[in-house]
Amino acid sequence: MKSKVNPKLLDEIREAHNLKTDLELASFLRIAPSTLSGIRNGTNPKLTTAMIIFDAAGVTDLRQAVIRSNQDQAA
Repeated sequence: MKSKVNPKLLDEIREAHNLKTDLELASFLRIAPSTLSGIRNGTNPKLTTAMIIFDAAGVTDLRQAVIRSNQDQAA
C-alpha cells in the first residue's frame, strides 16, 4: 500500500493564508513551484517537504493528511 500527500491540504493552506496562486503557495511554503505541481499530480515529496506541508496545514493526524492506495507489489 502506498500513501501520498492529500492535495486538499494544499488548498486548505492557500485558503487559510489568502494565497491566490500556487506560485504564492510555493513561495509561502518555501518549496519549488515544480515540487508543488508534482505533489498536486500525485508525486510523493521528500519527507522534509511533506513535514513542511503538514505543519503549515496544522496536521495532527497523519491518517487525514495522506491518500492511501492499494497497488500490486511485484515480487
